[in-house]
Amino acid sequence: MSALRDTFLKYLHSLASFGQSQTASINAPDLGYQWLIVAFVFVALVLGMFTLGRSRGVLMIVALYCAALIESRFVFYAYVRGVIHVSDAFLHAGVFIILVIAIFLLLNGTHLKKRVSTADSSSWSVFPLIILAVGFLASILLSFIELDPAFHLPSLAHIIFTTTPAQLTWTILPLIGIFFLD
Repeated sequence: MSALRDTFLKYLHSLASFGQSQTASINAPDLGYQWLIVAFVFVALVLGMFTLGRSRGVLMIVALYCAALIESRFVFYAYVRGVIHVSDAFLHAGVFIILVIAIFLLLNGTHLKKRVSTADSSSWSVFPLIILAVGFLASILLSFIELDPAFHLPSLAHIIFTTTPAQLTWTILPLIGIFFLD
């Protein structure tokens, strides 16, 4: 598994070197593969949230909260480590992602799926929820990545998403958004 990760990081580093060569004229020397990962995840999540719509976006936020709570109390990590040999960062992130998907699918089949409002199709009514959900998800996933000593998070991403005040802020903002963006 570490050979696969090393190969993946080698390709990301090559892509980052290409990006650095292309952005040299705008003086961006800190563009590394870590920023490429962060940018890819952010763009993928924003596009995914736009396709969900407002009511499913709210369900996704609820699923994120539930998954974060369950993941922090998951007692089977020792058993899973015995079966799958991965780093703690990938193990925690994998369990979290599986929980988010499972909880979202369960909630999507319940009465909570009812449309929140007629503004479900309006991109501008969904956009604030997207930003809050992506920020919350990024703060959770990037905190898992910090468990892996081989991965160095850019300092700006660390300050915005993984410090204690930032994590508290990203935890509270989606709730405020759900209540006030109705």
